[in-house]
Amino acid sequence: MRLLLLSFSILLFSITYSQSTGYSYTEACNYDDAATDDDGSCWYAEMYYDCGGNGINDADGDDVCDELEISGCTDPKSCNTEFATNRTLN
Repeated sequence: MRLLLLSFSILLFSITYSQSTGYSYTEACNYDDAATDDDGSCWYAEMYYDCGGNGINDADGDDVCDELEISGCTDPKSCNTEFATNRTLN
């Protein structure tokens, strides 16, 4: 009977103590709150973007984050065209 009770206790402990691997840093996009072991698979959002690849700060809705916008003339017929520009000045 003692052997059966001991076996059952060990089995119960091993089931409740199972470890889950994943990434355990809350800043990571693939954070897993059930992870108890860091498996090194973390990934983070790019600067100025969320984990879904969406711009965090895009006030004008042009799909370019405001921090990455380069203002200038985008008219190719103009003599002051800025080819690196991704935002037209008004």
